[in-house]
Parts: sequence; structure tokens; C-alpha cells
Amino acid sequence: MEDTNYDKLWSNCIPSDVLGLISSRLATAEYFVFCAICKHWRYAPLTSPPPPQSSSSLPCLMTLQKETGMVEFFDLVYNVITTQKTGIPKCRAARIRSSKANWLLMSHGNRGMFFFNTIRNDIIELHDLLDENENCCSAWTFSCPPDSSSSDWFVVGLETGGYVLDVYIIKLGDTEWTYHYFFNHRAKFKATGCNNP
Repeated sequence: MEDTNYDKLWSNCIPSDVLGLISSRLATAEYFVFCAICKHWRYAPLTSPPPPQSSSSLPCLMTLQKETGMVEFFDLVYNVITTQKTGIPKCRAARIRSSKANWLLMSHGNRGMFFFNTIRNDIIELHDLLDENENCCSAWTFSCPPDSSSSDWFVVGLETGGYVLDVYIIKLGDTEWTYHYFFNHRAKFKATGCNNP
């Protein structure tokens, strides 16, 4: 028993680089508790947290800078903002219409629609809306991500502002959008404002 060195705490035996990796994966409140353990842990070097794309499946908030096409992600767990290194020219002046599983459905101008993958920066162009039907829908959605195993994805746009319900649909393999309108739809269908139905 006399040979045991009680002066050295077990918490001091953990290498600083390991402490840095652990602390970088903690949420803000957990990080403060981590720093209160001991002086050695408090002064452990911080390593950069993993970018949002390699983190768990927890959601991130995203901001699109319309002027530059830059995309910023706010990681809710790590309390960190990650900005893409370069802007995406196609995203300049674009509008986010709907999202699902790292894919955004976006509109560009009055007739252009496309998918944008926020992780890989992939862009999948959709055919332009018909000349007579500009992008006036208040609600857009899509069935599943365009790169999923399901090859039956489709996109739907709804405009419910008037007496007639306008519906725009394009399916995988279609060369143009189909336009449908329904009279007296209020009794059967109700959409609520600008949202992802």
C-alpha cells in the first residue's frame, strides 16, 4: 500500500488530445460540467467539433445567403455555425420551398425548380414550370429524396388562394409539369398558408 502514489488523480491520466476530442462533442451545458471536474480537464485543448454532415442524425438549422449562395448550418447540439467554403451559384436568389433528408426543393425565378443536397452540394434540375403557370404556389412538397432507393418520387405544388385549387405535379421521368385545378375544393381539402403540407 505504501508504494501507491495517491498524489496523482485518475483524471490526470487521460491524455490531453483524448480530453479535447471528448469536450468537442459536448453540448454547451455539458461542456461547463466537464470543465468543472478538475484543472487538467479545464485546460485541455479544444479540437474542432465535427461538421454537421458527420454528426448524428440530429437536425441542423440552415440559412441560405441569397446574395452569395452561401449556406450556413447551425448545429443545435454543438452550438456551432459551419459555413460552406464557397457559394453555390445556383442558390443565389433561390428560395427554399421544402426539405427532406438533406435535400431541399428550391425555386429559382418564376419558373425554375431544382433539388439541392446540403451535404454533397448535388443539384438535380427539374423541368421549368409551364409558361402560363409561374411559380405562384404557397405550398410545396415532395414524396421522398430524389436519390433514395424509391424511384417513384414526385413533387407537388399547391395554390389555395382563390376559389380554385391549383395543383402542379411532376414525377420522375416526366418531361413537363402537369397542371390540375379543382372547383369547389374547400369542402374536401384545406391547406394552411405557406408551409410544407
